[in-house]
Amino acid sequence: MFPSGRSKKSIITAWVVVSIINLVMGLAIFFTRPLQNWAALSDATFIPSALMLGISALILISRAGTFDILSYSFVAISQRFRPREFKRYADAYDYKVQADERRAKKGGYILPYLVWGVVLLVIAIIASLLVT
Repeated sequence: MFPSGRSKKSIITAWVVVSIINLVMGLAIFFTRPLQNWAALSDATFIPSALMLGISALILISRAGTFDILSYSFVAISQRFRPREFKRYADAYDYKVQADERRAKKGGYILPYLVWGVVLLVIAIIASLLVT
């Protein structure tokens, strides 16, 4: 049931942190509006849902290895300032292979971002329909 490389504690922590972030952000947006009505509820749920769905999309893109060459360029620049014996990667291919191994071992867990994003998006759509 649990993703590879994730403990029950880290999964619960992820859910709690994502829930608190959404709650704080939603309440802050809702109560800073001059009128607390359906439009305020729509705004207060759409913005966190867009953020959560965006984070989950970025995690999926990153897990696919899209940013590996960009990451390697930063690693290569930092390696230029170190002595030769501390060089960890021979080239970009070596970095990509090791990054793929790290990703396979660690696993990705985007479920709290997706669930909260979809739930808040549905609430935002319903609230915006009730405004009109």
